[in-house]
Amino acid sequence: DKEELWTVDVVRTTSTGTTGSADVWATRATLNGGMKQGTTPRVEYRKKSEDTWTVVPETDVKLESGTTFSTTLTGLQDGTDYVWRVVVEEVPSTESGFTTEKIQEIPNLNFDTWSQNPTRKERCERKGGLYGHFR
Repeated sequence: DKEELWTVDVVRTTSTGTTGSADVWATRATLNGGMKQGTTPRVEYRKKSEDTWTVVPETDVKLESGTTFSTTLTGLQDGTDYVWRVVVEEVPSTESGFTTEKIQEIPNLNFDTWSQNPTRKERCERKGGLYGHFR
């Protein structure tokens, strides 16, 4: 038989929940994380500039497996830094952060900027004529 030698590093931690990936848009974010088997995660988030945590309702936290979860935050402010954490058995995880995308308004993309009085060139093009030949 072949003998194998393993080296294992063990780190003692009080946290039983972990933050994972974040899929972030302008006003929403889907967060994924993990927790100890047999526990229920509580997800909390806040604007980085504020102190008060918002708790995600337990019904909005989807258990993906016995040790992973996901949740989608909605109604976020665009262009804003947020932090989030997982609390399991009243012990908070390390905080993770994300920044929502900034909404960029496209100029002239509303009915207020549409013209009710077309230019001479636009009138000509609507009638199928060439601008240089329409008088």
